[in-house]
Amino acid sequence: MPRLQIMDTTIRDGQQSLWATRMQIGDMLPILPKMDRVGYWAIEAWGGATFDSCLRFLDENPWERLRAIKANTPNTPLAMLSRGQNLVGYKHYSKEIVHRFINAAHRNGVEVFRVFDALNDIRNVVDNAEAIKECGGLFEGAISYTISPVHTLDSYLEYGQQLKDLGADTIAIKDMAGMLTPYRAERMVKAFNEEIGLPVHIHCHYVGGMAPANYIKGTEAGADIVCAAVTSAIRLVEATVNDVLGLAASVKVREQDASISLHLPGGLSPTAESTCQSLLAGLMVYFSALHDEYPDNIEVLEDD
Repeated sequence: MPRLQIMDTTIRDGQQSLWATRMQIGDMLPILPKMDRVGYWAIEAWGGATFDSCLRFLDENPWERLRAIKANTPNTPLAMLSRGQNLVGYKHYSKEIVHRFINAAHRNGVEVFRVFDALNDIRNVVDNAEAIKECGGLFEGAISYTISPVHTLDSYLEYGQQLKDLGADTIAIKDMAGMLTPYRAERMVKAFNEEIGLPVHIHCHYVGGMAPANYIKGTEAGADIVCAAVTSAIRLVEATVNDVLGLAASVKVREQDASISLHLPGGLSPTAESTCQSLLAGLMVYFSALHDEYPDNIEVLEDD
């Protein structure tokens, strides 16, 4: 069985989803050298809302953050999330800006570029793809997964082929809303392996509690990479590293075949636990002032 690769999302999507991207670089630095020794396929460290939050809320230079993370993780590729033509912002940018930004990100330490468009509109991915291939980065084309009458397996396969035609090195099934189910994951991975033929990367959020089961069925069907975050940081938002190790046992994959090792001197989780608890305490204070702005009772809408 091929080695199951893991991308750690703790310091980007994990903390973005759970803590509104308020994790500062000082909270990350103590654990980065140990994360670098785990053997991850990549550490997702940049992109998404991190750029915006550094500038607007944390008084940090996002480029300096990227360089600091890379300096502390020399052995592990860094990944970023690009919102297609929006890059890390909230509007479309010109082709020149896209090329300059992607090239600058690569020079400063990003090797893996996951690119998505919320509507799976390939036109918003073209400039990113060209820039990534130009600078020598790894282009991971992401498919935004959702459920609707028009979002069928055939539509995802069609979009996956378009990403492949742009030069994608891997295909990500991006379940950002936690709506993917285990047997849908299995069907999608099998179809992508048969029809597209690129390595498949599954990215699941834990909102519905199905992420570990999705990873089990997806891996059994031939998925090559999964996303996870440190347990002490991200329960209920991302699947956790422990979930993935459980997955390895479930599908009879030895830990070394899961491509990571958490048996490090001093451990990984205790330091992460301390860092995350300190951050959480600060965030509790920060967000407590917002409490009175929300109603005590929130109406729950139920299906008919």
